[in-house]
Amino acid sequence: MNSGVTFARRVFLFAGVIGLLTLVPQYLMEARVGRDFPPPITHPEYFYGFVGVGMVFLIAAGVNHFGNIGTPIALTSIILFAGLFLLPFTVETKGQPLPR
Repeated sequence: MNSGVTFARRVFLFAGVIGLLTLVPQYLMEARVGRDFPPPITHPEYFYGFVGVGMVFLIAAGVNHFGNIGTPIALTSIILFAGLFLLPFTVETKGQPLPR
């Protein structure tokens, strides 16, 4: 395999990982999107459907890249551990008023 093909494969792999990292948090951001960019989302099934189809496409591209289903699913689960890693750095807000 020449260096151009190797470079392209690495760029597309990097883009796929970044795509998953940006799509997964959107499952938790429906209310914030409606608050920050009015009007609120009135049909959340379309919002979640778009995010779900995007994730399925990226996982399918990972299956095509790696040749099996195990590696893309394992790489997707890294996002959970990355979130758990960030928990000690968060600020405790118990008992504080909600922001307006």
